[in-house]
Amino acid sequence: MRINLKHLIISCLLFTLVPATAQITDYYLAKSELEEYFDFVISLTEENVIGAYELVDISYKILAENLESEMQKAFLPFISAYKESNGELDLINLTKLKAELGDEFEFYIINKKGKIIHTTFEKDQDLDFSKIAPEFNKKLQAIRIKGGYHGDRITSTIKTGEVKKFGYWGTPDKKYILEIGIASSKFDSSLKKIDLSEITKNFEEFNPDLKSVTVFNGDGKIFNNPNYKSSEDQIINVKNVFSTGERIELPRNSNSERIIYTKANVDDEESASHGDKVIKLVFDMRSLDEKMNEMAMEQFFVTSIFALIGGIVSLFLRRIIKI
Repeated sequence: MRINLKHLIISCLLFTLVPATAQITDYYLAKSELEEYFDFVISLTEENVIGAYELVDISYKILAENLESEMQKAFLPFISAYKESNGELDLINLTKLKAELGDEFEFYIINKKGKIIHTTFEKDQDLDFSKIAPEFNKKLQAIRIKGGYHGDRITSTIKTGEVKKFGYWGTPDKKYILEIGIASSKFDSSLKKIDLSEITKNFEEFNPDLKSVTVFNGDGKIFNNPNYKSSEDQIINVKNVFSTGERIELPRNSNSERIIYTKANVDDEESASHGDKVIKLVFDMRSLDEKMNEMAMEQFFVTSIFALIGGIVSLFLRRIIKI
């Protein structure tokens, strides 16, 4: 029986090429599944972090409601002092009111433009909400026109980042807004139990690739940390996500980081201040890159072996047939 050398060599090469092709197909399938798994874990982590913030906000609301009675009682001497002054604000001794109620209380008087014109908290003196928080100022002015008491959520102050419970009272003459802030020292132990920065640490155990979680206010400043200087790009991204509600995912950077900006919608019409936040999540993608590289090296090694075997067998058969 005559053996066709050409056909034999082709058969040997096909014998090694088919498994090699199967290996390459398996590689791309495994690569796709690995990427899908990482995407799933990142998506799940993102949902869990947003859910954690929503739970924190609900806890803040419950805590704020428990302080409502104390807040309304604190307004009684403040309102009396305003009425006795007949609109002469210089006759209202805010320092005396604070001494009577305690150091945890701060008093503010806001005019119809949205500017703090008198306060016991010196860092907020002359703070103009119409310039730095126009949407918030609209709500304040609505309280002034409507009159009466309006409780607010627990939130951070603009200049110091200190967490306080706030309440407002529109004066009967509709000229001013009286404001009281109760410092977090009143409820500090409760706040520590619902600190988002502590809660998010647990997500690092669930997803070790989660590098950091940052909570921004709508203006691009970090919640509870006004000293942090946001970059221009961060401010643009935060404002964009806050206004549109659309999630932003940036292209992977040179540090193999995957950065996502997403909005936590927790706002309600009853609160004067905004509860919505923009959350920035940074994921370290180096572990995915390492797994991809390992798979690629394994695939290259296996394919090379098949190719080498096919070549050796072909040469061996060619020599045998010649002999």
